[in-house]
Amino acid sequence: MNTRIVSWNLAHQMKVRAISPSTLPALQSLEPDVIVLTEFAPAETDRKGRSRKPFFDALKDAKWNFLLPDIAEGGFQNHVLIASRDELKKGDLTSRDAPYPAICNFLHVSIESRGIEVIGLRVPCWNAYRREMREYWNWFSELLETECHRPLVIVGDVNADPRSTHVRYQREYVSQFRQHWQIPDPMPPESGSYVSKNGHWSRIDHAFVSERIRVLNTSYVARHGDFIFASQEAHLSDHAVLKLDVAAASDLTNEKVA
Repeated sequence: MNTRIVSWNLAHQMKVRAISPSTLPALQSLEPDVIVLTEFAPAETDRKGRSRKPFFDALKDAKWNFLLPDIAEGGFQNHVLIASRDELKKGDLTSRDAPYPAICNFLHVSIESRGIEVIGLRVPCWNAYRREMREYWNWFSELLETECHRPLVIVGDVNADPRSTHVRYQREYVSQFRQHWQIPDPMPPESGSYVSKNGHWSRIDHAFVSERIRVLNTSYVARHGDFIFASQEAHLSDHAVLKLDVAAASDLTNEKVA
């Protein structure tokens, strides 16, 4: 069974912003089976007091099952929401040992009907705090090393480009990750996932896929039909959607998982 996962950073930072009525229709236009939303604030009202209940009602009306991290774990930070057409179960992997504020920027779920597990995450932007960055990537490295046997897809905003050779320790980690994990390069190669205010695009949304999963296709989607996910003009976010098509290894009878 093929599974389409779409991951999108809503650009809410730590602010409880309004959720556009176009958010769910835009995502559904990509025909996903699993939706991962990062920088998602779970509050019931936005900072101007407007109800965010319509978004949750829309998910329920469209028959999406969804889960959020335990709010008590992370305090006032943005979170991750994962939604699926299939039944979701909260997984056993947590980020309690990760540096704060990464704790609630992580959610592990199991989708048994599809034979896969998904972790949605957002790596905090610690560009000015090298010690915290190293602590986080050390923790993440240990997670990947110990859990590579699972049919697992880790996807979200990693605030780094695995292709970059600019940061030495980042090169070291990525080289280590590639020993047991696939890091697909989203197409087209010249595309980006995040657009800055000055119009510069960078590739910071990625997936880490275990060898028990076959990657069929990976791409960034900034526009689809009438929906503009990310641009310098009118848009829903400053991030494009990362779209990932995968299949569990158990579904591949005649192909080698690579």
